[in-house]
Amino acid sequence: MSQACKADLRSFKVERGKSFVKDTKLFLYPEPGSVLACLREVTDDLADTCKAEVLRTEEDAARDFATDAALHEKCQPDADALCKDVRPGKTNLPVDD
Repeated sequence: MSQACKADLRSFKVERGKSFVKDTKLFLYPEPGSVLACLREVTDDLADTCKAEVLRTEEDAARDFATDAALHEKCQPDADALCKDVRPGKTNLPVDD
């Protein structure tokens, strides 16, 4: 996959992480990603298809924290301070595939 395509895909995933709540505001979770945060708290009660989607978003966030709006908001300052020379998707850690 080309670098441009990877960048476009990442941008799409970041926006998707924010858009869960563009039209829906929850009283307990008014911030971006609130619906997803709520679903994560009640995972055991979700239908299997919904559980699979929640898991998919968690896997995306494990690869790139910017795809999870709440995680991104809380971690971006640390990433800026501690990882300024690391490009998204790059790691010095061994990867098991």
